[in-house]
Amino acid sequence: MLTGEDLRCPICLTAFSISEEGHSLVCGKHHVYDVAKQGYVNFFGGNAQKMYRNSKELFKARRIIYEAGFFGGLQERMENLFHDLVSGEKKKILEIGCGEGTVSSFLAGKYPMHDFLGLDISRDA
Repeated sequence: MLTGEDLRCPICLTAFSISEEGHSLVCGKHHVYDVAKQGYVNFFGGNAQKMYRNSKELFKARRIIYEAGFFGGLQERMENLFHDLVSGEKKKILEIGCGEGTVSSFLAGKYPMHDFLGLDISRDA
């Protein structure tokens, strides 16, 4: 299982702990990042979300293409590469820019012994 200690604060690079209430990540220098009710943590400040105004529609379109099998060859190649990289002991896998988590979900289904975490700037992810 992934914990707050698996992540580092983007400001000071110290490990996080999870607040007593379980609603925030707090680093060793007391920088606090709240967990949204949807389950995501936004590590970006300011107006970073403006870049992804239409992400819900983009994710929906990508899902349709994905489910139609368009990425089948790429998916097979990813699985083969992943298998070669993670053979052996349990690993913690971080996918940065995961969107809605299609790749992590696919690989987690094939390799349930590993822990997967996906990060994305879009709140619709």
